[in-house]
Amino acid sequence: MTLHKDASIVQLIQRLKLERRGWAIRDYWEADLCAIGVSSTPFEGRLVYISTFGKPTGKYDYQCEQLRSGAREDTDYEIIAEGHNVDYDELVAAIERHLGSDA
Repeated sequence: MTLHKDASIVQLIQRLKLERRGWAIRDYWEADLCAIGVSSTPFEGRLVYISTFGKPTGKYDYQCEQLRSGAREDTDYEIIAEGHNVDYDELVAAIERHLGSDA
């Protein structure tokens, strides 16, 4: 899959080794070159939105989201946790807490 995203997102996705962890890209923000969504098949309805916009190299903002109860669309999420200016290890820990990991 070719990502048409900022290098900061492409590098992050490569580093995360999504498939090995049981995670997949879910990109609801194609026009936002500095953002991506990550989801997990076992936890459908959960998503982690990650942004590098305006961040120094190696820093991220994230939002752990889940589908709202009774949602009519698969894009109707609510934020249940978030972090700002976190490093890679903090980001991975948050994703693992929210999505689990096969790694």
